[in-house]
Amino acid sequence: MIKKEPWREFDRLYTLYTLEAGKIQALAKGSRRSLSRMAAHLEPFLITDVMIARGRQIDRLAGSDEVINYKNLDQSIEKVALLSYCLEILDKLTSYGQADKKIFNLVKDLLEVADENHLSYERTLLLSRIFVLKLMTYLGYEPEVHECLECKRKVGEEGLYFNSARGGIVCSECVQNSGNQVLGQMAVTAPVLRALRNCHETSFRGFLEIYIMPETVKPLEILIDDFLKYHLDGDIRSEKYFYQVFA
Repeated sequence: MIKKEPWREFDRLYTLYTLEAGKIQALAKGSRRSLSRMAAHLEPFLITDVMIARGRQIDRLAGSDEVINYKNLDQSIEKVALLSYCLEILDKLTSYGQADKKIFNLVKDLLEVADENHLSYERTLLLSRIFVLKLMTYLGYEPEVHECLECKRKVGEEGLYFNSARGGIVCSECVQNSGNQVLGQMAVTAPVLRALRNCHETSFRGFLEIYIMPETVKPLEILIDDFLKYHLDGDIRSEKYFYQVFA
């Protein structure tokens, strides 16, 4: 479940990301009543099997059964902040009715890793940005992290820049040739580039086994956030909550 909204007196409108239909909206009649069995299966951080009844104007949730309950997630305010942020990004970047098994499994993998592991602030922050990079890759915005966008040559780790508008690495020679005045471009150090490549290419579980220097976390966060905001309309409401939790 991505989000829920009140609908009339006793109902709710749910936004769900499903395996077979991608992101959908469906109305759950009576789900605001205290004894609603269906509402209990439609809480955040669950994998639920739902039955959808097609309607003329809006689909209706005709049934639901809990499949997986990640019981450790709502016991940690830090994990709630992480997943609230990721689910809002998922909602903002995806369209209705476009199924993508890779995206469904990406969310499922994040739920499993967050449920199974104790997460420090740095790991929580980086997991959220890995989610962003992987989601954007699946949606067709894969960043180029091995070749210069301009000259197409393979790059090392020194003297590089990241162009958020175009989505990738630019070598120093090409930056100089462009007059150094390129919108959305920032210098990238070797540790940040290595961390960026790890975020892009490693699974959530694999990432937890990689050591990233604390001083690398903030510039990496800034880079990924800048890249995201070139493809995102409006603010991320849960971002403020995320940082308040860790203040």
